[in-house]
Amino acid sequence: MLIRDLMTPDPLTVHPDAPVEDIARLLVAKRINGVPVVDEDRHLLGIVTAADLIHRAADEEFYLQKSIWKENFWVSFLNPEDTHPNKAQGRIASEVMTNEVHSAAPDAASSVAARLMTDYHLTMLPVTEAEMVIGVISRIDLLRHLHELENLLPRNN
Repeated sequence: MLIRDLMTPDPLTVHPDAPVEDIARLLVAKRINGVPVVDEDRHLLGIVTAADLIHRAADEEFYLQKSIWKENFWVSFLNPEDTHPNKAQGRIASEVMTNEVHSAAPDAASSVAARLMTDYHLTMLPVTEAEMVIGVISRIDLLRHLHELENLLPRNN
């Protein structure tokens, strides 16, 4: 079976300047694990997943900081080239998104998507054609397909 047959066509996407709060609301409301980040022409720029947003909770401090100035000084002193906020500090999609995104072609076999997801621990995969996002395929899509196949196969009793 081809990825085209299993993917969700015309998926929800966000632009690079989308606020993190809006993205989190979208993921929760639609019960999805991530959204592709695209430009005006739907070219894939990155992806924001729930894992990218969970950095906020993972980086929370449970004690009062003695000096924000000192902390900022040491961060800038030890890492002066890094002018971008980390994912926990990001406010918009472009600051929290994963830039190196794996994608798949719609006419590839579904096994290609399964292999990419297992090899890279992905929960979803953008489907691109002519460098434009035309769909997404998720683990659930693949499981649904496996379940359908299982129902077609004779059972040994």
